[in-house]
Amino acid sequence: AMRAHPAAMAVQQAAPMAVFYVCSGLDDAAATRWRQAAEAGALEAVVTAMTQHRSGWGNVQLNGCVLLGNVYFGEDDAATACWQRAVEAGAVEATLAAMRGYPRAAGFQQMGLTLLHNVSAFTPSGLRRCNDAGAKAVYMASAAPPVKFANVYGIDMPTTEELIASSK
Repeated sequence: AMRAHPAAMAVQQAAPMAVFYVCSGLDDAAATRWRQAAEAGALEAVVTAMTQHRSGWGNVQLNGCVLLGNVYFGEDDAATACWQRAVEAGAVEATLAAMRGYPRAAGFQQMGLTLLHNVSAFTPSGLRRCNDAGAKAVYMASAAPPVKFANVYGIDMPTTEELIASSK
Protein backbone atom coordinates (compact mmCIF):
# COMPACT_ATOMS: atom_id res chain seq x y z
CA ALA A 1 0.00 0.00 0.00
CA MET A 2 2.86 2.40 0.81
CA ARG A 3 4.42 1.94 -2.63
CA ALA A 4 1.06 2.16 -4.43
CA HIS A 5 0.02 5.40 -2.68
CA PRO A 6 3.20 7.36 -1.90
CA ALA A 7 1.39 10.73 -1.72
CA ALA A 8 -1.48 9.53 0.50
CA MET A 9 -0.64 10.79 3.97
CA ALA A 10 -3.12 8.47 5.71
CA VAL A 11 -1.57 5.39 4.06
CA GLN A 12 1.97 6.48 4.86
CA GLN A 13 1.00 7.14 8.49
CA ALA A 14 -1.02 3.98 9.08
CA ALA A 15 1.08 1.37 7.27
CA PRO A 16 4.07 1.29 9.67
CA MET A 17 1.77 0.79 12.64
CA ALA A 18 -0.20 -1.90 10.80
CA VAL A 19 3.02 -3.83 10.18
CA PHE A 20 4.07 -3.30 13.80
CA TYR A 21 0.78 -4.65 15.18
CA VAL A 22 0.62 -7.59 12.77
CA CYS A 23 4.19 -8.63 13.58
CA SER A 24 4.16 -8.02 17.34
CA GLY A 25 4.90 -10.90 19.67
CA LEU A 26 7.78 -12.83 21.15
CA ASP A 27 7.02 -16.30 19.84
CA ASP A 28 8.09 -18.23 16.75
CA ALA A 29 5.00 -17.06 14.85
CA ALA A 30 6.02 -13.42 15.44
CA ALA A 31 9.50 -14.17 14.16
CA THR A 32 7.97 -15.65 11.02
CA ARG A 33 5.74 -12.59 10.56
CA TRP A 34 8.72 -10.21 10.93
CA ARG A 35 10.74 -12.24 8.42
CA GLN A 36 7.85 -12.25 5.94
CA ALA A 37 7.28 -8.50 6.36
CA ALA A 38 10.98 -7.84 5.83
CA GLU A 39 11.09 -10.10 2.76
CA ALA A 40 8.04 -8.30 1.36
CA GLY A 41 9.92 -4.99 1.55
CA ALA A 42 8.13 -3.43 4.53
CA LEU A 43 11.31 -2.01 6.05
CA GLU A 44 12.41 -0.43 2.78
CA ALA A 45 8.93 1.03 2.21
CA VAL A 46 8.92 2.65 5.64
CA VAL A 47 12.41 4.10 5.16
CA THR A 48 11.36 5.46 1.76
CA ALA A 49 8.28 7.11 3.26
CA MET A 50 10.34 8.64 6.07
CA THR A 51 12.88 9.96 3.57
CA GLN A 52 10.35 11.39 1.11
CA HIS A 53 8.03 12.98 3.70
CA ARG A 54 10.31 14.73 6.17
CA SER A 55 8.48 18.00 6.74
CA GLY A 56 4.85 18.36 7.70
CA TRP A 57 4.34 14.60 7.92
CA GLY A 58 5.34 14.08 11.56
CA ASN A 59 3.21 10.98 12.07
CA VAL A 60 4.93 9.26 9.16
CA GLN A 61 8.23 9.94 10.88
CA LEU A 62 7.01 8.88 14.32
CA ASN A 63 5.25 5.72 13.15
CA GLY A 64 8.28 4.83 11.05
CA CYS A 65 10.48 5.22 14.14
CA VAL A 66 8.09 3.03 16.15
CA LEU A 67 8.24 0.25 13.56
CA LEU A 68 11.98 0.49 12.95
CA GLY A 69 12.74 0.72 16.67
CA ASN A 70 10.83 -2.48 17.31
CA VAL A 71 11.93 -4.73 14.48
CA TYR A 72 11.82 -8.34 15.67
CA PHE A 73 13.23 -8.73 19.17
CA GLY A 74 15.19 -11.91 19.44
CA GLU A 75 18.70 -13.19 19.71
CA ASP A 76 18.68 -15.64 16.84
CA ASP A 77 19.82 -15.45 13.23
CA ALA A 78 16.34 -14.36 12.07
CA ALA A 79 16.45 -11.33 14.36
CA THR A 80 19.94 -10.40 13.21
CA ALA A 81 18.83 -10.71 9.58
CA CYS A 82 15.85 -8.40 10.16
CA TRP A 83 18.01 -5.79 11.90
CA GLN A 84 20.64 -6.04 9.17
CA ARG A 85 17.99 -5.57 6.51
CA ALA A 86 16.74 -2.46 8.34
CA VAL A 87 20.30 -1.09 8.42
CA GLU A 88 20.80 -1.79 4.71
CA ALA A 89 17.46 -0.11 3.92
CA GLY A 90 18.72 3.13 5.47
CA ALA A 91 16.84 2.92 8.78
CA VAL A 92 19.71 4.48 10.73
CA GLU A 93 19.89 7.55 8.51
CA ALA A 94 16.10 7.97 8.29
CA THR A 95 15.72 7.63 12.06
CA LEU A 96 18.50 10.11 12.82
CA ALA A 97 16.92 12.59 10.39
CA ALA A 98 13.57 12.18 12.19
CA MET A 99 15.23 12.68 15.56
CA ARG A 100 16.93 15.84 14.31
CA GLY A 101 13.71 17.08 12.74
CA TYR A 102 11.72 16.69 15.96
CA PRO A 103 14.24 17.28 18.77
CA ARG A 104 11.61 18.09 21.41
CA ALA A 105 9.33 15.13 20.63
CA ALA A 106 10.02 12.46 23.24
CA GLY A 107 8.46 9.69 21.13
CA PHE A 108 10.89 10.29 18.25
CA GLN A 109 13.84 10.39 20.59
CA GLN A 110 12.78 7.24 22.48
CA MET A 111 12.09 5.13 19.40
CA GLY A 112 15.14 6.51 17.63
CA LEU A 113 17.38 5.55 20.54
CA THR A 114 15.81 2.10 20.62
CA LEU A 115 16.65 1.59 16.95
CA LEU A 116 20.19 2.93 17.31
CA HIS A 117 20.81 0.72 20.34
CA ASN A 118 19.44 -2.39 18.64
CA VAL A 119 21.30 -2.00 15.36
CA SER A 120 24.50 -1.19 17.26
CA ALA A 121 24.13 -4.27 19.42
CA PHE A 122 22.75 -6.81 16.94
CA THR A 123 24.32 -6.13 13.55
CA PRO A 124 27.94 -6.16 12.46
CA SER A 125 27.65 -2.92 10.50
CA GLY A 126 25.13 -1.14 12.73
CA LEU A 127 27.53 0.78 14.96
CA ARG A 128 29.58 1.94 11.98
CA ARG A 129 26.40 3.11 10.19
CA CYS A 130 25.32 5.00 13.32
CA ASN A 131 28.68 6.74 13.52
CA ASP A 132 28.79 7.45 9.77
CA ALA A 133 25.30 8.98 9.96
CA GLY A 134 26.38 11.38 12.71
CA ALA A 135 25.43 9.67 15.97
CA LYS A 136 27.90 10.73 18.64
CA ALA A 137 26.90 8.12 21.23
CA VAL A 138 23.95 5.90 22.03
CA TYR A 139 22.80 5.70 25.63
CA MET A 140 19.75 3.76 26.71
CA ALA A 141 18.05 4.01 30.08
CA SER A 142 14.64 2.94 31.29
CA ALA A 143 12.62 4.61 33.98
CA ALA A 144 9.69 2.24 33.60
CA PRO A 145 8.22 0.64 36.71
CA PRO A 146 8.56 -3.13 37.10
CA VAL A 147 5.93 -5.17 35.28
CA LYS A 148 4.18 -7.35 37.87
CA PHE A 149 1.04 -8.48 36.03
CA ALA A 150 0.25 -9.84 32.59
CA ASN A 151 -1.61 -7.52 30.24
CA VAL A 152 -5.30 -8.27 29.87
CA TYR A 153 -5.70 -6.27 26.66
CA GLY A 154 -4.30 -8.89 24.32
CA ILE A 155 -0.66 -7.80 24.15
CA ASP A 156 1.56 -10.86 23.74
CA MET A 157 3.67 -11.00 26.89
CA PRO A 158 4.69 -13.53 29.55
CA THR A 159 2.22 -14.81 32.12
CA THR A 160 2.26 -13.22 35.57
CA GLU A 161 4.25 -16.16 36.96
CA GLU A 162 6.96 -15.68 34.29
CA LEU A 163 7.45 -11.95 35.01
CA ILE A 164 10.56 -11.29 37.08
CA ALA A 165 8.92 -8.60 39.21
CA SER A 166 5.69 -10.53 39.88
CA SER A 167 6.83 -11.79 43.26
CA LYS A 168 8.38 -8.52 44.43
